[in-house]
Amino acid sequence: MRQDIALKILKENRQALADEYGVKKIGVFPYEENNSANCKCECGRCCGYHPQIGVAVEYKPGVEIDLFELGGLQMHISDLFGCDAMVDTLGRSPNTRYQEDDDYMKDIVYVE
Repeated sequence: MRQDIALKILKENRQALADEYGVKKIGVFPYEENNSANCKCECGRCCGYHPQIGVAVEYKPGVEIDLFELGGLQMHISDLFGCDAMVDTLGRSPNTRYQEDDDYMKDIVYVE
C-alpha cells in the first residue's frame, strides 16, 4: 500500500482508533520498509508494493493494552487498509525495534 493512501486512511479513522484503543499518535514507518517488488496481493491498492505496511502507535498516558487488544487493533487497521498491517507499539516493550531514543523514529510519518 502506498504511504500516502495509508496516512489518509489513518487520518480519517484517527478519532475512532483513539476512542476505541486509546491511540495518542499513529503513523507509518518509513516508506522503504514497506516497499517490495514481491507483492502478490490482489487488493488493487498496493501498486506493486508489499501489502504489509508498518504502522507505529503511541498510546495515551495511562492506557494499558494487552496482546489481545493489540491484535484487535492490528486486525482493525488491516481491515481499514484492505491488506495486512504490522502494528508496533512505540516505547512500550523492551523487545520493540523502535525505542524512543532510536534515530529510526525520526523517519516515522505521523498522521497530522
